[in-house]
Amino acid sequence: MTTGNSILFTTHVGNPGGAEIKMLELIKATPHSRVVLLEEGTLENTIQNYGVNVTVAKDSKSLNQYRRESSIFSAIRSIPTVIKLLSFARKETKDVKIIVCMSQKSFLIFSLATLLRNKKLIWFMNDIVSSSHFSLFSRLVIKTFARLFSDVVVLNSQASLHQWKKSGMYCKREVVIYSGVNDALINTSPESINDEHSVSQLIKWKTDFSLIGMFGRISHWKGQQVLINALKDLPKHKVIFVGGAQFEDDSYKSSLLKLAEELKVNDRIIFLGHKENIFDYMKLCEVVVHCSTSPEPFGRVIVEAMLCGKIVVASDSGGPTEIIVDGETGYLYPAGNAKELAEILSHLPILKEREVMENAARSRAIKFFTAKKMCVDFRNLCQQL
Repeated sequence: MTTGNSILFTTHVGNPGGAEIKMLELIKATPHSRVVLLEEGTLENTIQNYGVNVTVAKDSKSLNQYRRESSIFSAIRSIPTVIKLLSFARKETKDVKIIVCMSQKSFLIFSLATLLRNKKLIWFMNDIVSSSHFSLFSRLVIKTFARLFSDVVVLNSQASLHQWKKSGMYCKREVVIYSGVNDALINTSPESINDEHSVSQLIKWKTDFSLIGMFGRISHWKGQQVLINALKDLPKHKVIFVGGAQFEDDSYKSSLLKLAEELKVNDRIIFLGHKENIFDYMKLCEVVVHCSTSPEPFGRVIVEAMLCGKIVVASDSGGPTEIIVDGETGYLYPAGNAKELAEILSHLPILKEREVMENAARSRAIKFFTAKKMCVDFRNLCQQL
């Protein structure tokens, strides 16, 4: 394994999302590494609490003006910030051998910053590169930079790798490393839930109903509307939605509330918002549902539910098809099909058969999708470089 401060992790955001949670696990398993963040936020303190050296770029929020669906004009407006960050990144990479970029923007910045330097660049590409997720200009930029600068592009599923190649992307080397979940986090007590929807309240709320849980950001492509439409055919079920809505998705959440009222199921739905420890809430659910209407790059929440010993019903496209063995460790249904979803949820197996499936789900998650497995694969990759 490379030693010293020779491995540098970087991401363009200051607050943890899925990629950053993955980064935190990799950092813990990579002694003597350090981190560079391109934005201020809570992530800095979290990393410092691990005893890891972290440096943060200042005044770089205008980088967020450019999004993956943006055009060349948005990129042009970001040029002054990019120039400033290039100088910052160049100084930070002076004594490192391997740079691990956890986001597209950090990869672009550090690719240019290390131009003509003998650095190895590993890029964790955590999205599916397709026209439904990225603009034509963004796909062209990704294709060019991956070809010219990356030593390895890490995809988070075979589905992501397939779409990567289908979109005409290529580089020196591509590998798949699944986004592992830290199963130690599951062993927390539900007593830690302490808000307006306490454990005792939710247990009472579901006394005469089966409780369905859906976890993840409130966003149109995540498919919360599919579950609400299915709920009208599930009179004995209630639903908790755990996850917040970003500013641009507030109108979507309003449309979900309106849909629930129109279908007369609003009294069987609770939006709990963002929660730090979703495992506490998963443990209360009879089943966890995953409803993405576009192919999911991986499906971390599916693994989290399986590690909790929960049956998961998920869309049959993208990463979920690699995580779930249909009919053995969970169920897959046609993406966006509320009728099919309701049919599966209304015929879940009886208790003894449920226990067999739940144990099989947990065993599969532990074998293939833990943080420990991800870190071993990552260390092996660094050794090869």
